[in-house]
Amino acid sequence: MKAGERKHLWRGKLHQKRYSLIRNFNVLIVLLTVLLLINLFLGISSMISFRDHNEKQIEKILGAYRQKQEERLEFVRHYVEWSAVHEPLLRDLMKHTGAGKEVQDLLVLRSRVRDMKNAYGAGVMFFAYLEGEEKFYHLSEVKIPYEDYLELRKRAPQKARKEGQKMAWQRIRLGQDRKSFLFYGVSYRGVYVCGLVDAEKLRGNLDDIITGRKGYYRLLDEEGREFLRVDGSGGSLFPLFYRNYTLQADPGGMPYQVQVHADVYSAAAEQEIRQSLILLLLFVVLFVAARYIYVTNRSVLRPLENFQIALKNVSAEDSILHMESPPLRELEPADQQLKNLVSQLQKMRISVYEEELERKKFEITFLQHQIRPHFYLNCLATIDSMAQLGEIEELRKMVLFTSQYIRYLFQVDSNLVRLSYELTHIEAYLDIQNLRMEENFEVEVKAAPEAMEACIPPLFLISFVENSVKHASVSAGEKLKISIHCRREKERLVIDIADSGQGFPPEFLREQEGELPLAEGKGGEPLVAERKEEPPVAKRQEEGAAIGEKREEGSRVKEAVLKRTHIGIANSRKRLALLYGRSYRLVLLNLSAPAHGAVVHVEIPFEQSSEKAVAFD
Repeated sequence: MKAGERKHLWRGKLHQKRYSLIRNFNVLIVLLTVLLLINLFLGISSMISFRDHNEKQIEKILGAYRQKQEERLEFVRHYVEWSAVHEPLLRDLMKHTGAGKEVQDLLVLRSRVRDMKNAYGAGVMFFAYLEGEEKFYHLSEVKIPYEDYLELRKRAPQKARKEGQKMAWQRIRLGQDRKSFLFYGVSYRGVYVCGLVDAEKLRGNLDDIITGRKGYYRLLDEEGREFLRVDGSGGSLFPLFYRNYTLQADPGGMPYQVQVHADVYSAAAEQEIRQSLILLLLFVVLFVAARYIYVTNRSVLRPLENFQIALKNVSAEDSILHMESPPLRELEPADQQLKNLVSQLQKMRISVYEEELERKKFEITFLQHQIRPHFYLNCLATIDSMAQLGEIEELRKMVLFTSQYIRYLFQVDSNLVRLSYELTHIEAYLDIQNLRMEENFEVEVKAAPEAMEACIPPLFLISFVENSVKHASVSAGEKLKISIHCRREKERLVIDIADSGQGFPPEFLREQEGELPLAEGKGGEPLVAERKEEPPVAKRQEEGAAIGEKREEGSRVKEAVLKRTHIGIANSRKRLALLYGRSYRLVLLNLSAPAHGAVVHVEIPFEQSSEKAVAFD
């Protein structure tokens, strides 16, 4: 294909992709715009419906309120006027008929008023004042403080003399808190009867109106002074959602004015607005995102596709420097970078290899620090017991041995340590066990001088010694014997660990059979289970077949072994595989009668101690 044809084909493909992308975004924006308009239409319709419903409800409540209050107040007026003019019992009270007759007449009057309570409702009180007798009576239950009652009793004669037969509702205030009441009184031939209505009891069904957080309703007297106000709660915060309603005062009916400032759209309309705003915000965000993607496609993606197609069309014999499609300014360094591609790939391979080494090092560190905390707790418990029993000398030894043991553990942060340091650590461990368990172990350590300078993995031999101490058992009266022999055979370090216990359980040996990784010597030659020169401990007759390494495709260690009882041996074997690959040998076997016990035979490459091996104080 010619260069011109390739360029034309590439531009056609890019044009199709760009057109498809823009078209999809345009369709999405149009759909979202339609959805926004529909949501706005439905939201406005819902708000209008809410408003109409709430307005009708408020008007209905106000109408019922006016009717109810006019009926109550009309009854109070009628009773006050009738009692002042026609009540014979009040006339009898003025005739000095005696205390007994006075009490009887008052009881009858109060009983009548109590029977009419359903008509005048709560918060209404009736009083009577006899001018000639200078007596003030309450004709109903008194629901005001005694101080307010005394003030009313003092003011009633003044109103009777001053107002005479003037009949009109008035607002009075009583008490220190100047609480408001509606007052209606009539005086006729020395009898003054008045009715008192608590302003708080004039609320009626106005509490059914949802006024909103910025709404309220209030009551005003004939002079426009507010004597009761109740603020609302809930509802909307938008002032535009509120409307005012007024019930005008009527001297012949309801003698006060009612003003209501209420939310007619309710919180549901506010929720509709929030929903519309969220949808509008989503529309804006999508529009900005579409614009950003469009610019990114035009300024970045399209040039990158151009550069990619140009690279594909470069023939094997062409040079990268002679590409027909020139790159952008941002892609100009790519020409030089492509020349270094091979060297960079090589560096990447080296980096991957180094990361693999680091991973193995991390696994080794994890395994060597997989220490059981209960050993330290047991040591501390033993020290506490010795201190309580007063065994000072044993306590001193226990603290010394424990400090040596723990110091070694905390200082181990290397892959290799000297064999001499590991053996010293083992001696400290056995000393601790002798003091803690009150058991005596016979330990035989034989190591050639050159072997003592060899490097081994830290905390490696202690796993096998600890296994013997924990699991090996001897007959009563016998001591457990543990032998450790170390020597150098050419370029390999050979270590044999044996005990005089009952040996490895047969099921353990069967589980381990076939699971040891293949061990190879130098040059790739496999190391077999038998050797020409047997170690000193292995010269005894062997009962079980040696569990040696078997050649397989690669090394594998089953994780199930780690969950078994001999987790220390499994960890040690895995560390050997990570450190030496297939250049190690590990043999586990039992001795046959008359000898008995378990034997661990280890062969690893001999490494002279150097800066790689950690030193201890």
